[in-house]
Amino acid sequence: MKISISYRSWIIVIFLIFLRLNGFGQTHKLANSYYMNGEYEKAAELYLKMYRQSSKSTVYFNRYIQSLMLAEQYEKAEKAIRKELKRHPDRKSLYVTLGGLLEKRGDEKEAKKWFRKAIDEMSSSYSAISRLANAFISQRKTDLAIDVYRKGEKLLNKPNYFAYNIANLYRSTGDKPGMIRAYLDYLDFQPKSLAQVKQNFSRYLDEEDLDDLEMELYTRLQDHPESILYPRILEWLYVRRGLYDKALEQATALDRRTNGNGQDVYLLGKIAETEKQYDAALHSYAYITEEKGKGNPYYIDAKIASLDTRRKAITDDPMYRIEDLDTLESEYERFIEEQGINGRTAQFVLDLVDLQTFYMHKYKRPVELLEKFIQYQGLDRRLLAKAKLKLADLYLIEGNRWDATLLYSQVDKAFKEAPLGEDARYKNALLAYFFGDFDWAQEQFDILKRATSRMISNDAIDRSVFIMENTGLDSSYTTMKRFSRAELMLFQKKHDEAIAMLDSIMEENPKHELADDALFVKAKIYEDLRQYDKAEQYYLQLVKQFPDAIRTDNAMFQLARMYDRILDNPEKAIEWYEKIFVDHPDSTFAITARKRYRELRGDAL
Repeated sequence: MKISISYRSWIIVIFLIFLRLNGFGQTHKLANSYYMNGEYEKAAELYLKMYRQSSKSTVYFNRYIQSLMLAEQYEKAEKAIRKELKRHPDRKSLYVTLGGLLEKRGDEKEAKKWFRKAIDEMSSSYSAISRLANAFISQRKTDLAIDVYRKGEKLLNKPNYFAYNIANLYRSTGDKPGMIRAYLDYLDFQPKSLAQVKQNFSRYLDEEDLDDLEMELYTRLQDHPESILYPRILEWLYVRRGLYDKALEQATALDRRTNGNGQDVYLLGKIAETEKQYDAALHSYAYITEEKGKGNPYYIDAKIASLDTRRKAITDDPMYRIEDLDTLESEYERFIEEQGINGRTAQFVLDLVDLQTFYMHKYKRPVELLEKFIQYQGLDRRLLAKAKLKLADLYLIEGNRWDATLLYSQVDKAFKEAPLGEDARYKNALLAYFFGDFDWAQEQFDILKRATSRMISNDAIDRSVFIMENTGLDSSYTTMKRFSRAELMLFQKKHDEAIAMLDSIMEENPKHELADDALFVKAKIYEDLRQYDKAEQYYLQLVKQFPDAIRTDNAMFQLARMYDRILDNPEKAIEWYEKIFVDHPDSTFAITARKRYRELRGDAL
């Protein structure tokens, strides 16, 4: 029986507490509503009531005083503050509240006295220092809040303990040099905050502020040459400015001094490589491969990255020399002979295959490499799938149709719903198209219209529409089969044969619906041969003669891309990108063209 009564009593207590809290919450909302609506006297009454009911919460007391001051009841507010001071003489934030009131009444001299008294008499506990600083911050007395933090560091005997707070205060007032110094002070106090400090500099410093940061860093390095943190900030600074050589000087000097493992130098090289600062990237990798040597944990990665960077540096130039590629290929081969095919060199092998296939037009050696590659046990399944796709392409180039379709099908099955599977399905459909199986090819292209990859989806749409519009004209598909065979010849790099086939089609059927497509493929052939003047000629001819043809927007996009990426003519690139999304807004290239158009105009900046 006693247990039952006790249980009911607890229920009643909890219910009463709930009612009180609910009523308190309603009072809080009403007080805030009065305050926001400018009814400060009503708000003051409610805040005072909540202050008395809430274990003397300073939040409600401060709101009470603010409401009285906004209602211009200064005497009542001062009386309340002084009364509170008698009750809590150790609460120095009340000095700030009183000083703010006196300042509001115009008695600045007396206000300053109370502000200074608050700082002079502050206690040495972390919470008291923080409360007093926040009291000054609430009154927008940033300088005095900084004084509180500075004195607090002395009282606690912890230099730079509040440096982060101080830095944020300088930032709030726009004092960038002060902010820089304070964040660096915080770094001295908390060395593990390097990433956070760099992030703040990245977020809050403009280009014109970087000179101040650089000067401050060099000044500190003179006083503290042993520091390993300031050089890291300098490295970040130079990367931010795009001065990769200077960043590399800092990174390598620090790595030597600390007997590091080269990690930071390697990562700097990767950043430079991404930004196409190839010389700086190569110097970074050379530091590891030559100075650190083969025993370094980054040796293989740096060697691979170095050769990959050299490949990019050569092939980014549309007029690259085959002789340069021959030298690079030899280095690739030596490295593979040295390291073998394994998990770490797998992507490297695929890069060599791309170099030999797409730029050197060699096929026998890449086939040998890839056939060994796919037999290697333990490779990442995605890399294995990529290798199979590349090998299938090479089989198709060599005319080995059935082995090619077998590999495409294997990848399609292994990655049914993934982009790799979609890529394999597209290639299989393209193979069928090349050999005249248009009905099956179109079925696959129609399915791939919904591919997750925008590129595959767009290409599938183009192919599907192209087959639909051209197979209906000739029930025997005679001309279409010859045209698709010409495209296969282009894929196989049989350029002369492809051109001869296209010319014969155009001579025999000058008004055939495929005339614009023949011009487009001829332009692609000459672009493949790096004869860009002829490629430009055929693209322009297509656009002029067939302004409404299905290939017109393709030709316009190829022209824009060629002016942009190869011929270094941004004015013409802008012109042709604009024509695409203005004259052909429904084109699959419209979104990409508009984006690149804005980038070239500088809109993104």
